[in-house]
Amino acid sequence: QRHSFDAQAPDRTGVEAFIRSYLSPQHRDQCADGCPSAALLDEIARRPAATKQVYTEELMGVIDDIASRAASAGASNST
Repeated sequence: QRHSFDAQAPDRTGVEAFIRSYLSPQHRDQCADGCPSAALLDEIARRPAATKQVYTEELMGVIDDIASRAASAGASNST
């Protein structure tokens, strides 16, 4: 997931492309290339605190990147 997000343009267009791809029927139907979180969340909940922390940090990194790109898009639109 991170790789596919980083491969997108570093602006609102990239965020939109990532979200459209992530929510697409093609992505949903390709289990082997799908979202690891969907497959692993129940397992992560049973793991030690250190594992949960690493998962949380990585997920928050993606969320922060999305928010940053959205914020910079909003700043561009307000000028």
